[in-house]
Amino acid sequence: TIANRQQKCDVLILARGGGSFEDLAVFNEETVARAIFDSEIPIISGVGHETDITIADFVADLRAATPTAAAEHATPDQQEWLARFVSVEARLQQLLLRKLAYKQQRLDGLIKHLQSQHPKQKLLGNAQRVDDLEGRLLRAMQVKLRAYAGNIETKTAKLWQHAPIVLLNSHKQRMAYLRNRLNQAMQYLLDQRKQKLFNISQTLHTVSPLATLNRGYAIASLYPSGKLIRSTEQVKIGDMIQVRLAQGHLISQIKDITHD
Repeated sequence: TIANRQQKCDVLILARGGGSFEDLAVFNEETVARAIFDSEIPIISGVGHETDITIADFVADLRAATPTAAAEHATPDQQEWLARFVSVEARLQQLLLRKLAYKQQRLDGLIKHLQSQHPKQKLLGNAQRVDDLEGRLLRAMQVKLRAYAGNIETKTAKLWQHAPIVLLNSHKQRMAYLRNRLNQAMQYLLDQRKQKLFNISQTLHTVSPLATLNRGYAIASLYPSGKLIRSTEQVKIGDMIQVRLAQGHLISQIKDITHD
């Protein structure tokens, strides 16, 4: 806490030589762990020997196996860093050279592409292509025209064979023929219906009650209910009956009944 407040160093080393478990117990306390965690200055932990591990080692920014190793991490060898810088510089130079070579190849490709896409080259190529297309178009048009001419001649001949006046006369004749057949069929059907109606009328007339009445018979029914009388047992003296004749009706009252 004091070191963070004074800000007089760039790194802190928390170190102790080897010792018993009780000697290293202070580095396992919560207050020590929280102080290490809250420190704004990086802390290197170098407590005990390589096999000794404390909570402080887990909370610190970097764990060293020994206090000596912690000091080495805090003050790296100048020659080692110079060698690393030289290695990094060489790698950067290689990367830059590769990048420049790639960009040069890309530029050469773009230049060739632009040259091939130059308007003059385009015009020359298109002019040749226009000539080729013009020749193909003329040949295709000639072939099409000959085909159209032959097609027109064929269709003209078919049209003359199927001229409207010819079809019209043919349809008129067929319509006259069909009209005649229709009239004949209708007349035949009408005659059949007339004959069938006549036969049915004759049959109905034969079994009709009116025909029976014309032969002198009569139909008696109770009046006014209209219930037919088939037996003398259906009536009694004083009942009113209606008698249907061939022409007209009679309303009568029964005065006497004879059971034959």
